[in-house]
Amino acid sequence: MQFPQLRVLASAGLHLNALPDTVSQPAAGSIYDALTHYLRTTVRMAVALGVVIALAAWLTGPGRWATVVRQGWHAGIGAVRATADHAGMRCGPVGPFVHRHRGWITWTLVAAAVLTFILWSYPTGLVILCIALVLLFALALTEFLGENGTDRSPAPSGVREPPPW
Repeated sequence: MQFPQLRVLASAGLHLNALPDTVSQPAAGSIYDALTHYLRTTVRMAVALGVVIALAAWLTGPGRWATVVRQGWHAGIGAVRATADHAGMRCGPVGPFVHRHRGWITWTLVAAAVLTFILWSYPTGLVILCIALVLLFALALTEFLGENGTDRSPAPSGVREPPPW
């Protein structure tokens, strides 16, 4: 009976060659792959999580390049907000609310991302990357919606402002 070619690492070859001739090489290779598959995936997941955490720590720090990246982030989202404003999009009461509670919203989003990671049945590096990208998108949306209402010029006298609700 012919088995499909096994993905064997260098150390797997050493272990399989050390087995006696009475042991089935394909069966031993399958067992070895089954035992090391989760170890390899866990190492990849830990490296991806470490990179995401290190990048987040660096970006929130006081470094010069981190400050430049944050300023670019705010300027880019501000430009998108200005373009949307020019096109007539208004956030209504959502903008000032998001601006007032931005800290709580940000920490809630981060907590939701951490909880998603913890409750995921078997997180991989790709899952961690997707969670980080979704969190980044949600933070960008929060920044976009978080206008403080002072950027707009006051309404001309005699023109009534709509109620805030």
